[in-house]
Amino acid sequence: MPFEDARDFSRKLKLRTTAEWKKYCKGMFLELPVKPDNIPSQPEQTYSRLGWINYKDWLGVGYRSFEDAKNFVINLGISNVKDWNKYCKGTLPGFDIKPKDIPRDPDLRYRKNWINWEDWLQGSTTRIYGEWQNFHDARKYVRELKIKNTKDWFKYCKNDLAGYDLKPNDIPTSPEVVYKDKGWINYADWLGTTNIRKRSDIEVWMSFSDARNFVHTLNLGSIDDWKKFINNELEIKRPKNMPKSPQFVYKELGWLNWRDWFGKV
Repeated sequence: MPFEDARDFSRKLKLRTTAEWKKYCKGMFLELPVKPDNIPSQPEQTYSRLGWINYKDWLGVGYRSFEDAKNFVINLGISNVKDWNKYCKGTLPGFDIKPKDIPRDPDLRYRKNWINWEDWLQGSTTRIYGEWQNFHDARKYVRELKIKNTKDWFKYCKNDLAGYDLKPNDIPTSPEVVYKDKGWINYADWLGTTNIRKRSDIEVWMSFSDARNFVHTLNLGSIDDWKKFINNELEIKRPKNMPKSPQFVYKELGWLNWRDWFGKV
């Protein structure tokens, strides 16, 4: 079957994951129509040069565009980040369950379009994109917060980190985007933690292709496996020139997604 016709058929099944697609191909969803013989079980191979993108595109899942998602959220009338988090958990009274194609972490999913939470929730903001503190002043402010790691940094940005006031609007949630080529090194440097790398160290990372080929030999299957690897909890230890955060280091050097990184595409 031509790629677009096959994809249209697949999207109508309303499957959500690659695993569900595999189960469907094996006839495990009795309530769904039987897969036509002229639709391949491994479309990523058959249609690799005929329109194939990835399984999210094949199944019609993924997140809405930034503007569509923001318009949806604005119409909800949620006024603050605390209520937004409750809404995402399904615990905000008077609201339906959040659609799966609206991310709970839009500041991360829409890094290139993101302004701030006021803009996301209300569609208006006194902070114009780009009106940020200069890098050195922002970093000084952040270091004084004594935040220990990136996990706590993102909690802080969402006002989920106990003992902290709201993040100023002129300090970005994604400093690696705003301050790229303006002083940015990495999050250790940004937060002022003990494992700061010097700028010269950044230049000695393994090349993207070599790093990815190495990772493919590890047969990792999930982010949890990756965390075990970078924490040296597996038999094979992480080389010093293998970055812990390849999605940032190789962002414009070949990085696609975690499935490609693990060799599971």
